[in-house]
Amino acid sequence: MRKLAVTINNLSCGGTERQVTLIVNSLSDYYDVTLLLLSADKEEKLFFLPEINKNVRVKNCTTIFTVGNMFKYFWHVLFNKYHIAINFNDTGNLVGSVFQRIGNPKSEIYNSIRGNKRLNYRYISIWKYFISGVITNSSEIKDVLQNSYKIKKPVHVINNGIEPVELEKSLKNDTKKKVVLSVGRINPVKNHFDIIYLAKSLEGFEFLLIGDIQDQELLSLMSKLDVNNVRFLGAKKDLMPFYKQADMLVISSISEGFPNVLLEAINYEIPIISTSVGQIPFVLTDGKDGFLYEAGDTEKLIRLASGYFLFDDNEKNEMKREIQKLKSKYDINKVVGDLVEVFEN
Repeated sequence: MRKLAVTINNLSCGGTERQVTLIVNSLSDYYDVTLLLLSADKEEKLFFLPEINKNVRVKNCTTIFTVGNMFKYFWHVLFNKYHIAINFNDTGNLVGSVFQRIGNPKSEIYNSIRGNKRLNYRYISIWKYFISGVITNSSEIKDVLQNSYKIKKPVHVINNGIEPVELEKSLKNDTKKKVVLSVGRINPVKNHFDIIYLAKSLEGFEFLLIGDIQDQELLSLMSKLDVNNVRFLGAKKDLMPFYKQADMLVISSISEGFPNVLLEAINYEIPIISTSVGQIPFVLTDGKDGFLYEAGDTEKLIRLASGYFLFDDNEKNEMKREIQKLKSKYDINKVVGDLVEVFEN
């Protein structure tokens, strides 16, 4: 069995970290997998570690000093000589690609770019000379890599994946108030302003916002509009109870790659209204298995949300069947199968 290394800064609470957890568990069916952590020096940075499959080895390369982390990592890859390496996040991409290439010139090395944050691209001028290819989850990012950063190596678009959950037939929100859910760090890029305007319009609904509060302007807008049906719940590891009670998910971001929350909502067969950004319009078909709008167009957002809740049972069931088709399409086993095909071919 070929040896495969997956390098990431740490397993803190985030979308990439959730995907890495799913990916390494599934890849362990094909390869001898080791997960290499570069900066897991605090307990809270090992958020998803308990969910790692027992067949996956975890190597913590952390020392007291950052330079020490690099040496520890280098000696490990030099000794183990992995056949395949896939790296995640800005530091993981830099350290993983350079040291894996030096440690084993014959290794196949892939860096993963997920999301459009500038941070993800900051070392690209260095590591692009050490890789065999790039894995991304967005056609938009592929265009940026090839056109703006002049990546000459293959860029493969591979979707995010989900581990499908089996839902009970009785799984419905039977509370008096309808629940609208939003999941994601609360900052200007996520554009929760749209959701506040929606909450003002749908005053009989309950809005649950999961994520750290970092935007004072958002709180000021709520005060100005006298919105009192929004609850800030902070960051949560276990999102299942919230998905189970949600009647709708809203993604209001100005910019996205391939947000995990999109697939998580599909996994729980929740209707989605999202801005038409990143890979989202390649996943959702407007009016068929979800709804799309342009960020800031709160009139359309309100119209779409209000309209869905006026659907009759037949219309809601038809949309649910279309969401179930998406759920099958993004099964993590299919996604990892695509990864394996890249590695082997």
